[in-house]
Amino acid sequence: MIYKSFEVSNFKGIDKVVVDLSNNRISTLVGLNESGKTTIMEAINLFQKMIKGEEPDEQSLNKIRPKGAAFSGTIKISGSLLFEDEDKKEISDYWTSLRKEVVWSSPKNLVIHTSLYFT
Repeated sequence: MIYKSFEVSNFKGIDKVVVDLSNNRISTLVGLNESGKTTIMEAINLFQKMIKGEEPDEQSLNKIRPKGAAFSGTIKISGSLLFEDEDKKEISDYWTSLRKEVVWSSPKNLVIHTSLYFT
């Protein structure tokens, strides 16, 4: 599995960011202090856990709410991943069993959308 890109919306202090990894074997996040580098990595880590079926607990959710506890909206993390052919059916079956949206944008490329809703 190879990560190609991530899109993160309403995660902590990030309104929206797209991280394109498709043209690089090695990627770095460079920026000033407090610019969101660690927050992007936390979003990618949460995405990784959620695609494995883990749901964040209430304490974890409180840490990622943008604008504090008064936030009501949707946090979205989407990832585009490249898979080998033999993995495709197993992954589709697994995601369907979790009632998650599965979109194969090409024969080997899978786009996974995860969302957390706050009311």
